[in-house]
Amino acid sequence: MRKFMTILGLFMVFSAVMPTRLSAGQPAAGKPVNLTFASVAGSVYYFPAYVAREKGWFGEAGLNLREVGFTNGPVMVESLASNGWDVGMSGIGGILPGVLAYDGVLLTPVNSDDGTQYLFVRNDSPIVAAGTGKNSLDPRIYGDADSWKGKRVLCNTGAVLQYFLIKVLGGFNLKPGDVQFMAMDVATAGSAFRAGEGDIVAMTGSGGALQMLNDKDEYTAVAHGPWAKTGLMSACFANKNSLADPVKREAMLIFLKVYHDAVAWIADKNNYETTVNMMMDFSDEMGNAFDRPTAAAYLALDPFYTMREAVDMMTAKAPGKNYSVMEDNLINVLNFFIDSGSRRQGDAEKFLGHVDPSLMSELANRVK
Repeated sequence: MRKFMTILGLFMVFSAVMPTRLSAGQPAAGKPVNLTFASVAGSVYYFPAYVAREKGWFGEAGLNLREVGFTNGPVMVESLASNGWDVGMSGIGGILPGVLAYDGVLLTPVNSDDGTQYLFVRNDSPIVAAGTGKNSLDPRIYGDADSWKGKRVLCNTGAVLQYFLIKVLGGFNLKPGDVQFMAMDVATAGSAFRAGEGDIVAMTGSGGALQMLNDKDEYTAVAHGPWAKTGLMSACFANKNSLADPVKREAMLIFLKVYHDAVAWIADKNNYETTVNMMMDFSDEMGNAFDRPTAAAYLALDPFYTMREAVDMMTAKAPGKNYSVMEDNLINVLNFFIDSGSRRQGDAEKFLGHVDPSLMSELANRVK
């Protein structure tokens, strides 16, 4: 089995073959074009690109796609300073710095990005003993203000898990300072929690949350992303320098079309068994090694947006706003970070204008 190669290792380069299965975005004179694609290793939104690569669809479309994997979104976008990639995908942890610090251009929403987020405690925690029904966000969240206050939380900083945690605390009328925040990346936090450190751990599906869900004799999931009503999404965004290059822009059109072909293939119930098998292979390549039930659960947690849904989110105005539904969702998240002191005043205004629906609209018109 091919092992995934991170940014610290070799890049995987996939050679293209000629003829096409794609009516949208053909390279001039059938000549293959190069594009570097970056993503967070093991993320759900990476999976359609994996499917398309394994089926040879990028090559058939005339695209030489180089894949670069990163441990998280903030690290991924740092490489934009050196033009390390052309088009990338991330959740909010990469979207915000990608736009605010590196002037990245958002090309399309990809999928919801809260279904794989969980907060776990040990079964003997006072949070479990306090029961449910006391959080204003959702009655399924465990605990009350007293049982959460002062707890040591193992959580990575500046990304979606911290936002998720803050939302859950807010449902108890608690502030971030009411718990002891212990900053760790997801893998380290999971290992530390299993070794007995901390009272609460924030986990994602790719980081081990689905495995912890199966350990019901030891751990309880006291909060889940959708219960916290985070409104989070992942998105595809472009290096602004690459987007300004007509050849690269056309390559991005090809990439987005093939990616959405893969999304449609994954959504087809006739392909379900094969899709689960491919998710198992994908997780193995990314170093997670899901069993079949875990792979199936991972697929179901964060549904992908169709091409039409994505275009509508980028072009329809949010109620009472002069900007799109997509921008409204992301700015709501950004404002939450601003209010909590994690982002600067004025960042919301700076964020506006970085959603470019032109590529997806062009694709939607081409494939009618």
